[in-house]
Parts: sequence; C-alpha cells; structure tokens
Amino acid sequence: MGKMSSGYSLASQIKLFNELQKFCLSYEHGIRPTGRGNHLYQDSSDQPYSGRPASTFIYAFFVFSSIYNINWQTSLQNPTQDPEVYQQGQLSEQGRFWSLVDVCYQNNPHATQNYAEYLRNYCDKLGVNDPPRNLKGIVSAKNADLEKKLADQYKARNKNGAELSMQSIEDLRLSFRALYRYNPKTSVGTPYVYQKHLNNVLYFVYAVRNNVFHGKKGVAVAHIARSQENRLLVYAAILLAANQLMLDHAEQFI
Repeated sequence: MGKMSSGYSLASQIKLFNELQKFCLSYEHGIRPTGRGNHLYQDSSDQPYSGRPASTFIYAFFVFSSIYNINWQTSLQNPTQDPEVYQQGQLSEQGRFWSLVDVCYQNNPHATQNYAEYLRNYCDKLGVNDPPRNLKGIVSAKNADLEKKLADQYKARNKNGAELSMQSIEDLRLSFRALYRYNPKTSVGTPYVYQKHLNNVLYFVYAVRNNVFHGKKGVAVAHIARSQENRLLVYAAILLAANQLMLDHAEQFI
C-alpha cells in the first residue's frame, strides 16, 4: 500500500475532488478540424455538434478512477494522514470500485437513498430527460460481445464474492431503474440488493469506458455516435453520483 504525494491530506484531497466534480459539469474539449469553423467535431453526416457528452463522460471517469484508487477502508481510519492508494497488483479495477461502494454502505442505512438523489440531480444538471428510456437504445442483438462479457463476469465474480447480479443488458436497465426510481417509502429490497444494483451499473460503465478509451475491444459499439450522446451523459451521471456518495461519506470523518 502506498501514500499519495506529501501534503495531500485526506481533507485536501476531498476538497480537490469536489472541485473536479464541478469541472466535469462546466468544461468540454474536442477536435476542431482545420477550416471547419467553430464547432468541435463532426459526425458521420458531417454535421457539427458539441463535444460535451464525450468530454463529460471522460472527465467524470477520470475523477471516478482517482477516487476508487484510494483505499478508503484504511484511509478513513487515519483522516489526518495522506490517503492510502492501491499499488499495482492490489485488487482488480473492478474490485477497487466495488470496495468503494462497500465502504459507502457500511453503517449508512441511507446510502441507496443518497445515491438515488445524487443520480437524479446529476441527470437533471446534465439535461437528460427520462434516463431509463435512453438506456433502451442499447440493443442486445447488436451487442452480443457485451452480453457475453456481462455473463462471463457474473459467473466469475459469483464464484468469489457475489458482487454482481447482472448477467445481461436487460439486467443493467433493471438495476438503473431500481436506483433512479428508488423511493424509501415504496421501494422494496434490502440494502445489499441495492448495493448490487450499484455494482452492476458501475461495472457496465466501466465496460463502456474500455470501449471509449481503448477502442472497440468487442464490448460495445459506437458510444460516441451522435445518436448516443444522451446515453454518455447518463453514464456520466452514474459516475458523478458515485463520486459524490463517497465524498460526502468521507467528509464525516474529517
């Protein structure tokens, strides 16, 4: 286990992450082709459109990655010290963000309600109307590789810790709806069930991240296409809400 650079106490790191959360909502980047005017980039029909959805998703994932690479279980026990970070070979990427979710759910009976409120809030801030409907556009028949990856990951994880309940794209949609529409007065299910729902959506977004950052990889197709802009914003909201859940939980210790 290693430490972050000297001078970055847990309190200062949380403050920085909160500022980066705001940055994700305020900035965009993109490629501006020479002689093409002021727009950022083109789609296949050569029509200009904003780079915001892709930018927001990429920035949100960078913040998420920075947060889940901290060992919060250890760091929260010593909040005045530099945060402990995972070293290479310590847990898988998925294991790290599932551990983050586990920390958020420990001794917090309102974790699901908090996450649901953050998720709806970030969807509103990003201008996404009816997010569950946006996820209907992920067609299983066109994403056979993704379906197989989800099923394989489910089988692998349930041999060790049962972190997932998602075996298909339809399960992803069910998990998102359960979180987005969560109402403490009417929703049914134990905290552990909703913790799995959150693990599901985060793992799915992680799979999308592999496609966006590293190429197709046989996982998902054309997630930056113009027709899928709103979906990228839904994924960004999932990440920003998870970031906020961890940051707000951590602030209780400093």
